[in-house]
Formats: sequence, structure tokens, C-alpha cells
Amino acid sequence: MKVLIFLTLTLLSGCQLIPEPVPKKSQLEIAGLAFYNNTDFEINQISLKVKATGRMVACTSIGPKSYCGTGFPVKYYQAAQLIVFWKDNQSQEFEHDLIIPFPKKYQLNTPYIAVLKIKDNGQFESFFRVEK
Repeated sequence: MKVLIFLTLTLLSGCQLIPEPVPKKSQLEIAGLAFYNNTDFEINQISLKVKATGRMVACTSIGPKSYCGTGFPVKYYQAAQLIVFWKDNQSQEFEHDLIIPFPKKYQLNTPYIAVLKIKDNGQFESFFRVEK
């Protein structure tokens, strides 16, 4: 009986020593950002800021049906809370909180670009595309 109690306690304590699995980090590689202006007017002071850190990427002005982009050393996407801000040609300000959704499928060891497409009436679209 003592052996049975000892085995039971040993097995139960052993179960508690097993560490929980660590979530796998994102393997989505990000190497840049592109702001697309899909409107018929110039947009100004467009920025994308990481809410937690305050780090920001910005463009002063983007002409109609044009874009502004930048590259940076490859980082792994962490789905952080972001803030996008811009002004239209009437100096109306737009600000939105967002998290760019992960692509349904993505290729490992392939750099992607985060894309923000500005549309009419303060609307926008965000997604990732393979870096060209």
C-alpha cells in the first residue's frame, strides 16, 4: 500500500513539473511598409505608429493614385496594436486603431511588405504582400 501511495504522489508531482508549451513566435518576415493613396486627391502627414512603443513610420505627402514606401531590416510580425493617421486635401484628420491581419497562408523565409491603402471617405485597407 505504501508503494502505491508513493507511486501516485510521484506521478502527480511529475505532472506538475512538465512546463507548458511556449507559443511559437511568428515566422512572418516583414521588410517594409507601403502607403498607397487610392483617392483622387493628395493626402498628407500619413503615419503608422506602434501603440505600445510609439515607434512610427511616416510620409509627408502622397499624390493621388500614388504611393510612398520604405524598407527596413527584416523583423518578425507580432500583430501589435497600431494607429494609422492622415489628413486629406481639406485638412480633415483621420485616425484608426488597427492590427494588420496575418495572411491566411504565407511563405517562410520570404520577406513581406505591410500595405495600407487609403480610400475615399476616411476608409482604408491593410494587408501583407510579398516583397518584390
